[in-house]
Amino acid sequence: MFGAICAGRLVQTNLQQVAENQFVFQLDFAESLNHIVVFLLPTAPFAPGMGAKVYFQWPGKPFQFLGYLTNDKPSAIFRLKNTIQSLSDNAPCIGVTAVLGISVEPTTNFIETPAGEAAATSAVAKPLPPTTSIAQRILRNLYNFLASFAISHLPPNSVGLGDLRPNDTYIPLKVFQDWHTKFLAKINNNPNFLDSDDQI
Repeated sequence: MFGAICAGRLVQTNLQQVAENQFVFQLDFAESLNHIVVFLLPTAPFAPGMGAKVYFQWPGKPFQFLGYLTNDKPSAIFRLKNTIQSLSDNAPCIGVTAVLGISVEPTTNFIETPAGEAAATSAVAKPLPPTTSIAQRILRNLYNFLASFAISHLPPNSVGLGDLRPNDTYIPLKVFQDWHTKFLAKINNNPNFLDSDDQI
């Protein structure tokens, strides 16, 4: 079902199935690895809605998430430099056998980052709120903010107000400008705050 190639080596053929949906490759002399290619064999595509998360593990260390494969992305090259740094705590590191782990899971367990790679997660990914939900929260916040500054009468001796009617409710433009400035500051301080369930 899967194949792996360590840069500068022959294709790995030692795939072992360790559970119904989990597979491992043993990688000898792993301390010399820089990159590894993992691919889905063309004779064994995933079932619809399924994919595979790819992990790397040094002896005595937890699995580290590398990325994922799907039918639309049946191969990937992973850089192992950062994983080697975590091994350097334990010296010496010569002749080390590492493990490449593959877990077949529903693609709903994968989330995309801006760089286009899946973010590591040990649980089912929380879906992003729909655009309409975000827009409704922003508008509700804007309405509540503006309503708290609404005035139902014209200031005495008002000039330059054009066709404003005496019985209407008014909101000074500066109030909206203040809300807009505060809203942009929130986005700059925390670009992901719209994705949370917190109030805006």
